[in-house]
Amino acid sequence: NGERGLVHVYESISSAGIPNIGRAVCHFERGFLSGVLSALLRRKAYVSEVRCWGTGYTHDALEIKFA
Repeated sequence: NGERGLVHVYESISSAGIPNIGRAVCHFERGFLSGVLSALLRRKAYVSEVRCWGTGYTHDALEIKFA
C-alpha cells in the first residue's frame, strides 16, 4: 500500500558518538523498531537505516515501510 515513515534517533545505543567508519551499525535498532511496530500494528514493518553516525551523520534515520 506504500505507507512509509521516517524516524530520527539522536542518541542510539549502537552508534551515538562513534567516528565515521563508513558503514551503518544500528542493526539492533532496526530489528527492535520492526518487531515493535509489527506487533503493535499487526502488519509487517520493514525498517532500513538511511543515515547513521557510522557513516558521518550526527543522528540515525530509520525508514519504515509497511506491507
